Amino acid sequence: MMMKTQRHRQILIWLLTSFFILSGCSSSEELSFQKATEKQASKEYTEALVIYEQLIARDPKNKIGLQSTREAAKLSYFETKNYQQAAKFYKSLILFSEDQKERLESQEKIASIYFDHLTDYTLSILEINRLLGMQLDPSKKIEYRIKLARAYFYLNNFFQSESEVRELLKNNISSEQKLDLLILLGNIFLARKDLNSAAIQFREIVSLYPEKAHQDNIGLSLAVCYEELKDYGSAIKILESIKSKHAFPEYIQLRIKRLQERQKNQPGARGLRK
Repeated sequence: MMMKTQRHRQILIWLLTSFFILSGCSSSEELSFQKATEKQASKEYTEALVIYEQLIARDPKNKIGLQSTREAAKLSYFETKNYQQAAKFYKSLILFSEDQKERLESQEKIASIYFDHLTDYTLSILEINRLLGMQLDPSKKIEYRIKLARAYFYLNNFFQSESEVRELLKNNISSEQKLDLLILLGNIFLARKDLNSAAIQFREIVSLYPEKAHQDNIGLSLAVCYEELKDYGSAIKILESIKSKHAFPEYIQLRIKRLQERQKNQPGARGLRK
């Protein structure tokens, strides 16, 4: 009987000790989190991030750990502009958050970080493909795939970029998206030195979207194609047509004069092949 009583007392002491330890931990975490938010409010971002990271390290899955991750991600992304660090926090949210919407938004942020801010197009492709697997909205998927096509282009993978563009053009897309894809296709041809295809593509854009073509300097790209093809007359004609609207007309005039000299020195230059 005495042994049982002693055993019960030992269990009770263990339970109470555990309770106070856990209570102390929880209270300590709450106080630390409050301190971090105060540092954040007073724009002491580095100090706030140190505390948030400590709380995340203790337990990234509990309520305070998750909230610390959210705050640290926002701080790194919007305030300190430490995008590598922000990506780390968003990845933690994808792993430990039970909110599907939050996981999707975190993956969107990661893809944006690598594509828009770090311009790491190899990782962009990886993260965009992950995003495509998570996203159900068809219109959003189109947006991601356009970025995917651009990432391949920036990596000089012109074959894959063109494949993505041609598949996207088969979809029901907005006029603005179609224009962006046509411009990208023209730039792919130009980068590949397929000058005839590039010239045809840029001519189509100038014809269908004259205002946007002016804003994006498509006329200049078309003039470059004609110049490379030694069709100086067509190049001059294009430059003359854009000179009055160009931000630097004197620059366009200098190019025209240079082309006129080349035209004089090389009579009978071949034009755009049919």
